[in-house]
Amino acid sequence: MFLALTRTSKLGAIALGGIEAAHVVHEVSNGKNFFAEAGKSALTLGTTLCATGVLGAIGAKHLGPTGSLLGMGVGAIAGAVVSKAMD
Repeated sequence: MFLALTRTSKLGAIALGGIEAAHVVHEVSNGKNFFAEAGKSALTLGTTLCATGVLGAIGAKHLGPTGSLLGMGVGAIAGAVVSKAMD
């Protein structure tokens, strides 16, 4: 599993982290608890990156580069769904 996570670029992780940080700032400015929102954003970031890496690696193994992109797309959606379900 750890090798699958090397598929995620640092720039992609930083970009997604920036989006989540902006979301936390927005929610806190609306009066919500910082720690609760930071925890939710960390969960979203972790599940999305993990699912993207793992499903992208599985897709690449079976379908090559096209499968990698397809797996990464499905992984991003699956990570967001899992995060919303735990929210």
